[in-house]
Amino acid sequence: MSDQIVPADLPPRLRDVLDEISGSEHGPKFQLLFFAAATAIDVLGDLDFTHYEIDEFAQREGLWDTLAPTVEDTTNSVGAFLECVRTLFAVKISEPESLDDELDSWIEELGSRAAEAPSAQADSPERQLEEVTTLLQAICDGLAHELGRFRGALDDLRAHPDRWLLLDHIAMFRGKFREGIGAMVYMAARLFLDVTREEVVPAYRDDVENAVSLRRELARLRDEMRMHQAAMQRGPGEEELRSLLARVHAAVDAFFASPGYRLLRAADKRPFADVRRDLAGLLEVETPAPARALVFMEGFIRFLESMAAINGREILIIHDTSAARQTKEFLASARDAAQRHEREAAAASLRNALARCKRLEGRDERLDSALRVLEHVSLDRLAPLEIVSLVRLLEEAV
Repeated sequence: MSDQIVPADLPPRLRDVLDEISGSEHGPKFQLLFFAAATAIDVLGDLDFTHYEIDEFAQREGLWDTLAPTVEDTTNSVGAFLECVRTLFAVKISEPESLDDELDSWIEELGSRAAEAPSAQADSPERQLEEVTTLLQAICDGLAHELGRFRGALDDLRAHPDRWLLLDHIAMFRGKFREGIGAMVYMAARLFLDVTREEVVPAYRDDVENAVSLRRELARLRDEMRMHQAAMQRGPGEEELRSLLARVHAAVDAFFASPGYRLLRAADKRPFADVRRDLAGLLEVETPAPARALVFMEGFIRFLESMAAINGREILIIHDTSAARQTKEFLASARDAAQRHEREAAAASLRNALARCKRLEGRDERLDSALRVLEHVSLDRLAPLEIVSLVRLLEEAV
């Protein structure tokens, strides 16, 4: 297998791990694991078919024939990676019947196991290797089982093509396998150095930033739609209603053109396409119907509110836990400094807390409201008592 692995770019901190283990007994196998994982994650990145969700070709037959070569090459590469791990660490793949059929349950278990993985110098090298090998086996079991399920789903879609279902299966496969392989890298790297996922998992930092950006854009679109809905509920005249619908249309078009839309899962893009179609129908009539417009807005906002489920993604749970902890630490520092009447130090700590808070936008509506209040506040002009009040406001929302 080793001669099939093409060295991929590794994060600097992961290269530090390689330097740490160079010359050690188990160094070569972990070096091979890291390079193989980085290559697999990079190959999985090729499964980005967003343009087929809007391309006219996607409406015609033959979509699978177009995507098949890339998908099949990728699944073969993932299978080769699992074989590499099995060979390096003597991992045996369990029978599919012994595994949980629920993918989400498996991912949740994977996240908890990753959190409990041994960190650097936590135990003897032999014990650490044994524990990591056990965890690698658990992940390989899940990935091998899911690879089989994915291939089976593709066989079904060949017989009964469905563009959105096909793209959703591919996106889910891409995301879950990048997550699982990344967990392998993280747990193995922690054997040797005290590291974070963002420091050592290839492409993980980009995935985190994408998830944070998507959540923020969805929350802002939701809030803007609520504002337009409130204006419609006040009973506007015909021209004002058309103007409001035009603003809604412009906001939806802007979201379609934003990076956030590209980051949505295929299953979530389909409702957005329906929204765009329904909105065009409202605007094409000479006199928009107020009742119909309100029903449309109610349904659209309800859908946007349901997108808060994004907060349950493992990558955001991990990110938010860290960001919330850092926010609370800076808030505590701001309060302490304000109580000592050290205004500049208090403002600096509050500014750092706000920077972390902004990465949580979309996680909690109370926090979103607090951030909107603070958008136009000049922290440098606040008195110590005002800083304490703002600290209390943020602490209640984080």
